[in-house]
Amino acid sequence: MKYLFICHAGIKRSPAAAYVSKQIAREKDIKDYQTDYSGIGPILTSRNPFANFDRVFVMDEKLEKLVKNMTDKPITNLDVSDQHSISERKFRELLERELREKLEPFFEA
Repeated sequence: MKYLFICHAGIKRSPAAAYVSKQIAREKDIKDYQTDYSGIGPILTSRNPFANFDRVFVMDEKLEKLVKNMTDKPITNLDVSDQHSISERKFRELLERELREKLEPFFEA
């Protein structure tokens, strides 16, 4: 399985989500797991940016609406706002909780 994580700039939420999701996959002993991340800018200017991915994770509703118009790949909204500093414990806990909840069904399949 290969998942793409998208946030607005590609420098805070999506790289953090990709990293945390890899940790969760390791904990669950998932072998065939790959991630990538991006800001929305490169996605908008790329040709078929979703071709190599099984699922797309976006950080908020605005991105979800935008990406839905660009792909037929399954999209999951993690609902993680850009209001937190990446170094904040609250941000890390929120991101991990959302990822555990929303990745669990795919890891068990």
